[in-house]
Amino acid sequence: MKKYLLFIFIICLSLSLCACAKESTDPLAYQSYPFYVEGTLSFDETDYDFSLSMESESSSTITFSSPDSLRDFVFRITPEGTTLSYEDMTIDFNKADKSALIRLVPSLFALKSENLKSSTEDTVSSVPVLVSTFSTQTGDVVVYLNRDTLLPLRFEGKDFVVNIFTFTPSPTPESETPVPDQA
Repeated sequence: MKKYLLFIFIICLSLSLCACAKESTDPLAYQSYPFYVEGTLSFDETDYDFSLSMESESSSTITFSSPDSLRDFVFRITPEGTTLSYEDMTIDFNKADKSALIRLVPSLFALKSENLKSSTEDTVSSVPVLVSTFSTQTGDVVVYLNRDTLLPLRFEGKDFVVNIFTFTPSPTPESETPVPDQA
């Protein structure tokens, strides 16, 4: 009888310890399409305010509200290429040197889990964050996610910083969800 009770105690203890094990957090949980994002890209000493609609991993639309030279320009990015629209004109925009900057922001929302190098928990400006580093074709990208919501707050690369102000799980800004204080 003692052996039987000891066996049951060990099983109960094992189950309780398994239940207490910390769940691993998916640093790419925010990449569930479609969604809408507003933010700022800082690149080459210039800030670009943008809104981004991601319909899928490879299909997106990015619109700039600043600087003035790009205001209201709409870039459509698909596997077939990039187009630029302004008012009622649309042109092919596949010049490698210029479209690389346009493709940068959508690429941050299409990272691959197999490229995850590290992931740690931290607190930045009193916001609990998950800090994950991914290797990409253009170098390492550090992603700061709000640890409670798993929404992206900031992306940092060698030559750029992207701050996210709004993340909405739909392609239109009608039900915007403000992102907590930036990391």
